[in-house]
Amino acid sequence: MIGELPLSTLADLMVMDRTTLGRNLKPLQRDELVEINIGTDRRERLVSITPSGRKTFMRAMPLWEDVQRRFEKKVGKREAKELRDKMVTLVNVGRQLAEENQKAG
Repeated sequence: MIGELPLSTLADLMVMDRTTLGRNLKPLQRDELVEINIGTDRRERLVSITPSGRKTFMRAMPLWEDVQRRFEKKVGKREAKELRDKMVTLVNVGRQLAEENQKAG
């Protein structure tokens, strides 16, 4: 697992707006599953998973894996892979468009 990560980096990895991710992390922070600390640059927020969050993740992972297996069984392995590949393509196009918008704006 990853250690402490800047909120902006996590938002990029998840293809989410930083502000939206920050709001979505509030319940996880409230439930003590993640910690959000201030970085050396006071504007930076650093996110890390707590021991309780790690335990919750480990309990959830087999459930997620089971759903993935069942999905592939119903959709087909090839079709599921094609869908994942198409989603990666769409995310990359979205990132390119966002970069173009930043340069143009």
